[in-house]
Amino acid sequence: MYVKKIDDEEELKLWVTEFNYSFKRRSSERILYKEVAKEDIIINSNNIILGVYDDVDRLLGGAHISYCIEYNDVKTAKIGYVWTMTSHQGQGVGNFLMKEIEDIALKNERELLQLNVANIYLPAVYLYRKRGFKNLMIYANVPQTYYFIRMIKAIGKYKFPESKRLYELIKSIIKFKI
Repeated sequence: MYVKKIDDEEELKLWVTEFNYSFKRRSSERILYKEVAKEDIIINSNNIILGVYDDVDRLLGGAHISYCIEYNDVKTAKIGYVWTMTSHQGQGVGNFLMKEIEDIALKNERELLQLNVANIYLPAVYLYRKRGFKNLMIYANVPQTYYFIRMIKAIGKYKFPESKRLYELIKSIIKFKI
């Protein structure tokens, strides 16, 4: 497997098509699917799209990385649109992708990775925890169905203050319960 930046229109079109197919197959009455248009994906110096490919150049999954400054001037890489083709789930594609994202973020002098995940996407939640992500906050409660978890991981030499993370998490849980 290998990862590459996607900047070609045809590759992006395929990436969006496979992303939508993957999420549509996972949707249900409990978690609705909303199609992503190619125009929804921003590519520029602060936003990149990655594709994971096998040795015969088939697209297996991907992710979007957005570079920004968060949490009192911490250089952050926000990770979104993470997906794996349904035919390749459970085969290490996601783990490989997350390791590559971390390496790319470090090369771009990022100190923190951040992502959001619905609590009912258990394989994704387990993967992120296995890769060292910790819950920062809970938000966007959809009653009787699911909620979103914002997760972070300090990378390189940066250390996100554990007391700050716990404070944000407890505060969000209290708001969530109210």
